[in-house]
Amino acid sequence: MAADDERLVAGTSQPGRPRTDLFDRPAEVAGLTDDQAAAVAEARRLTAALGELHYDGTGLACIAGIGAAEAARRLEATVKVVDREEFLDQIDPFDQQSLAFVGVTDVPGGCVVTQPWGYMPTTPGATRRLSAGTLCYAMFANPKSGNQGVIVRDGQTVGGDHPGGTPWGDAGPVEVL
Repeated sequence: MAADDERLVAGTSQPGRPRTDLFDRPAEVAGLTDDQAAAVAEARRLTAALGELHYDGTGLACIAGIGAAEAARRLEATVKVVDREEFLDQIDPFDQQSLAFVGVTDVPGGCVVTQPWGYMPTTPGATRRLSAGTLCYAMFANPKSGNQGVIVRDGQTVGGDHPGGTPWGDAGPVEVL
């Protein structure tokens, strides 16, 4: 008996539809839908936007519809423009005072608050302020217990996840991608 590459598994995913740029696909077999291909392209764009990233211990929050200046205002932060590399060379990531420092940058569609050495962008206080009137996804790459994510809309936590974990059984292709 052959594998059924059109059988639905993991919700609405089909295992027989790999990216068409990786494999030759018979003409009669469906490839990714336009929505799925768009999700793959968006994932690549967002990964590139983050650039080279030292992952373990990093906290970040992605906020839709506001810029870096507004994020700084919401966090009641003192803004100081610094040379990133010089700053990272000077800061002691193990000093508790370093938790007071975050980086904020504009990205298409909003901004990202990041802390390469800590969890502060993911705290309830930060995400509540940052998500006022909009949507925020925050994630801490906890080197001890794994990645921890939270989805906050207009100050209210509406979901959480463990990125990179197994998808829920009813997760569709968009959620899996």
